[in-house]
Amino acid sequence: MFCIIIAENIMKDKIEKLDVVAILEDLPELGISRGDIATVLEEVSEKIFLLEISDRNGKTISMIELPQKSIMKLNYTMEYA
Repeated sequence: MFCIIIAENIMKDKIEKLDVVAILEDLPELGISRGDIATVLEEVSEKIFLLEISDRNGKTISMIELPQKSIMKLNYTMEYA
């Protein structure tokens, strides 16, 4: 079973709790690289989001707060091959 994720950078999309986002910048001090995937846990203030970054097994690697300009909402469709 394969999952294909199609990313669309649609800035007008409102980012909401449990959305999947991509990190748009390297944060080497946190061990986070551009392109890492995170889940939005909540909006802590206007356009600042608490994110959870997990490994492929679902184990939390890091929880960070980033501004909306540093993340991109991913809209994806699951397709099975």
